[in-house]
Amino acid sequence: MKYKAIISLVIIFLLSACTGNPKQASYSVDHYDLARSAVYTQRELINTQLAQSANGASEQRSPRQTMLLLSYCDLIDRRTIYASNLPGYCAQQDMQTRHCTSAFHRCLKSCELRSSDCVRCEQPAIDCINLSEH
Repeated sequence: MKYKAIISLVIIFLLSACTGNPKQASYSVDHYDLARSAVYTQRELINTQLAQSANGASEQRSPRQTMLLLSYCDLIDRRTIYASNLPGYCAQQDMQTRHCTSAFHRCLKSCELRSSDCVRCEQPAIDCINLSEH
């Protein structure tokens, strides 16, 4: 009987602690997801740069390139990608942008990197970043 009361109090305490916390954005991403994101982000940045060079396209960045660059900056900040000098476009990211890039990194864990399946993770990240800029 005593144990049931103690267990009940512990459960009530844990449940009230969970509901008492305000919802906070999660920026944590495990190392596996960060490594997958680094592979994908770097490959796609190289591919977009090569496509621009081949087409003689202008220097203006597309929303996709902006999102990939922000992902790259976030990966540098998390020390997943090493950069001896922080690129100029890696300005301090606000919390909303950080949330967007974190969600992008986590999304990549469920796609096949050697296919076009990961493209489905890009548009939600682009939309999220666009919302944070306005």
